[in-house]
Amino acid sequence: MKRFFCHVLLFLLPVAAVLAGWEMFMRKFPHVLQYKKEVILEKSRKDGEIVFLGSSHTFFGVNTDLLPHAYNLSYVAQKLHQDLFIFQLLMSKPNHLKYVAVAVSVQSFFRAKDLEEWRERDYVRYWGYPSKKFSDRFFILENIPLQLVNVRKKWKDLKEDGICETFNITPTGWSTSYREAHNYKDFEKMGAFSAMRHCDVDMNDTREFDALVSLIKLARKHNITVILYTTPGYKTYYSKLNPLQIKKIHSMIAGLTAQKGVYYLDLLKSDAFEMKDFFDPDHLSYSGAKKLTLILRDFYKDK
Repeated sequence: MKRFFCHVLLFLLPVAAVLAGWEMFMRKFPHVLQYKKEVILEKSRKDGEIVFLGSSHTFFGVNTDLLPHAYNLSYVAQKLHQDLFIFQLLMSKPNHLKYVAVAVSVQSFFRAKDLEEWRERDYVRYWGYPSKKFSDRFFILENIPLQLVNVRKKWKDLKEDGICETFNITPTGWSTSYREAHNYKDFEKMGAFSAMRHCDVDMNDTREFDALVSLIKLARKHNITVILYTTPGYKTYYSKLNPLQIKKIHSMIAGLTAQKGVYYLDLLKSDAFEMKDFFDPDHLSYSGAKKLTLILRDFYKDK
């Protein structure tokens, strides 16, 4: 029996070594969230005056390259509880922040009925977000063959171009992926689909709103002005949204802006944006991102 266990151990040791090596490799392999934490977060601490938090509406829509001392710490489908965690990390060390800008949209304050757990895991692994699920912490407990395929796809581009070019991200954290819409004829269907997805929330579950309240409390403790903003949408999108949902978030926002140092700018139906300023009905193109960024600059500089 002892000899059997020795053979099993000799077999398992190389397997364990390979798995450990793969885990270490994946943790070092470039990813946008890894870049945001290791590079953008540190830049924000060093000379940041304002940081922008939020989801894809900010990631593609706020061109922080146009603003002095501004950094974009948003990402696709990033939720307010993740914004809070990132802001807490930022504030855990000395910095020179004057403003924090947080995007709020029709679905921001409520938990989606279909929560994308795979996105949650990325924050656990790259940002260190706490998770009760042991499996969330390790790459080796996921689909390793799929990981191999993804690494192979990116390896050559990363080697030749670097992370910014490969992932279409600028040194301030803005994504350049959304340039111009491919087909404006699809805006009717796309707008209705996005609106339906964004209204598929539980309006009684306000944990995301509670996270924003905590974020504001932390900002006010450090005398940092809070800018809340809703990014523009095209009419085929905002016309299909749930009016009761919009009314409720406006009521919740009114309670937040009653506090000193908290301001809100609603650009959802802004007539400053034309069709060419949209990549799709709820995301901005290059030209739209420039417009939004300059409008936000004028707004927060006035506070």
